[in-house]
Amino acid sequence: MADKDAKKGGEGGEGAAAAAPAAPVNFLPPPQPTTNKDNVDWCANMMWKSKDDISYTVSRKAATQSGLVSDATKDESEGDQTEVPITDVDGNTLKYIVQWIEYHKDAPMEEIEKPLKDKKIIKIKDDDETIVSAWDYLFLTTDLVRAGDIKQHDILVDVIMAANYLDIKPLLELSCAAMADIVRNKNRQELCDLFGIENDFTADEEKRAREQNSWQEEKAGAAAAAGGDAAKAGGGAAAGKK
Repeated sequence: MADKDAKKGGEGGEGAAAAAPAAPVNFLPPPQPTTNKDNVDWCANMMWKSKDDISYTVSRKAATQSGLVSDATKDESEGDQTEVPITDVDGNTLKYIVQWIEYHKDAPMEEIEKPLKDKKIIKIKDDDETIVSAWDYLFLTTDLVRAGDIKQHDILVDVIMAANYLDIKPLLELSCAAMADIVRNKNRQELCDLFGIENDFTADEEKRAREQNSWQEEKAGAAAAAGGDAAKAGGGAAAGKK
């Protein structure tokens, strides 16, 4: 089972995450492309080829985590020279997919608790605690969110799209949770800055937009209050039965 101990340390500047947990000894960099097929053990492995013709060796056990590949290779046998075209993913993104599935073939990712609420995937402040394993935290913050800087998240977006295409549900859940963690509690201007979008709303237009959507905030607040009241009532009823 992956190490769940996320150690704290260091200071994070604006947009940058706090220091990552100590690297597990089994955290290896993404794989290098395979250029010589003669060295591939086809009984234990297959090849995945990206849309820009970059190939990676993938163990058959790791490949089962992809619903798309499992369906495409269901009639293949061990020993077949199985080469799977991954037509919607480029080579630079595919290497991170292979890195993740090769690690998790023997260490299944624990389900992420939902809703996230105050739980953190990417640590921004030193007193934040991440709820993912040390390995997954390093996977997210080494390259996908480069050096933990949430403004440099382009590879994370590519991995989300690739995990969705390849039907790797745990990786999709992890990467989407990381993106949700990055964008939550940010106002319009902060989101525009994060994604490099020009905010062309005037002050009056922003005010009107907030007024038009205020009912949604009120509805959310009322639902949260109702949930809290229901929980208290349930707790009181349980206490009364003792």
